[in-house]
Amino acid sequence: MRSLIVGAEIGSLILLGKILKRQQLLNKNVLLYALNPLVIIELTGNLHFEAFLIFFLLASFWFLIKGNLLASALNFALAICTKLIPIIFLPLLLARLGFKKSIQFYLTTGFCCVLFFLPLLNKEIVSGFRESIGYYFQKFEFNASIYYIVREWGFWMYGYNIIQTAGWMLALLSTLAILGYALWDYVRNSKPAWLVNRFKISTNSPNLAYCSLPTAYLFVISIYFAFSTTVHPWYVTTLVAFSAVSTYRFAILWSGLIFLTYVGYTAEGFKENLWLTSIEYVLVIGYLAYELIGSKLKPQA
Repeated sequence: MRSLIVGAEIGSLILLGKILKRQQLLNKNVLLYALNPLVIIELTGNLHFEAFLIFFLLASFWFLIKGNLLASALNFALAICTKLIPIIFLPLLLARLGFKKSIQFYLTTGFCCVLFFLPLLNKEIVSGFRESIGYYFQKFEFNASIYYIVREWGFWMYGYNIIQTAGWMLALLSTLAILGYALWDYVRNSKPAWLVNRFKISTNSPNLAYCSLPTAYLFVISIYFAFSTTVHPWYVTTLVAFSAVSTYRFAILWSGLIFLTYVGYTAEGFKENLWLTSIEYVLVIGYLAYELIGSKLKPQA
């Protein structure tokens, strides 16, 4: 397993180098991922399969900017089969590919996913899969942000943990927020004629849709984590990879601060320190606000 993960990591570093060169960003940005302690510890050290997820997503993006739609969709399907989370990225492709090519991409990805999952389809696996998703939204809680605020409100209002209902409600809100971001992203990048005419949207700036896709991935997955009941440290490695090929660095800060969650593990068991969790999110959100409003980093040739 470690050999395969190391192979995937080497592939990711090669792809990051190619993407950075194509987008005219500094080649040394690959070190943001290659030398990141969280990536090294959680992927090659603790053998989390985000290594494969990252490799397939980077490969999908690389083939997309090269114009090979079939290879891009195939790698995207492999990413979904590794972890289901890339499904949330699908709406972002509409602005980059247009309606017709997007449908082709979605159908190819769906067909490949069905083909890859086919050998695993039986009653027990489907039942266990559905049960696992239910546990994720209704029982698991770790290093959350918005959910912990909702949970405290539930304790104050009802006197017990409302995760059974709050988990699914937050998942629904996350879906709506992601779709809202995707709609804004579509308007910003595709500039449909009816919106341009109605709202006088400028069409003078160049269309950087493909270049902005990793940044869109970064924000969409951040929205998902914001509403999640569980955010394990290795989840953030995906954000680190996208940060390396974007101009935002809040995820790099997060990859360092998330080590605070390890404090809860002791010889007696695990007890989460919510003060440390609060510090983690206040600093990450504060730096994100600084990047968005204050002095956003610019691409460098």
